Amino acid sequence: MKSKILALLLAFASGFLLTVIISIQAFAADKAQCLITLSTAKRFEDKQIGEGGSASKIYKAYEEAFNSSDSIKKEDYEWLLQNGTPAGKVYGAMLLRGTGNADDKNSFGKLSKDESKIDFQSGCEVSKDTVSAIAKSFIRSGDYFGTKYLKKKEK
Repeated sequence: MKSKILALLLAFASGFLLTVIISIQAFAADKAQCLITLSTAKRFEDKQIGEGGSASKIYKAYEEAFNSSDSIKKEDYEWLLQNGTPAGKVYGAMLLRGTGNADDKNSFGKLSKDESKIDFQSGCEVSKDTVSAIAKSFIRSGDYFGTKYLKKKEK
């Protein structure tokens, strides 16, 4: 009897999870690929990672999203801030702030109470922190352990 109940629960849970994944993919279908990449980022990464200082693919997606700010809507950056993984949310705040689409309160401030755990990689070092701590660091000093958000040049 227990195995039948467990099998039923597993079937229900996997069906629910599949529905959620399909819904997220459908909702994200109209987003730029760089934003989709950032929305699923497993960790917050600096530009150079690994022992050899390899270029981070996640950071490249962040740079692409920033450099495409003329064609990416503010709402898409807000979508990332709301729907990304913990790392994706940080990138969303960085994009909103750096492109001038939001101030600290409406970018990093929205993450200042998020206690989700997050890994940060710079070079070959990986450390653990919370989204809240990273957001507060950006508000306080404009960076997190030397990682700064890209900013549009003033005209």
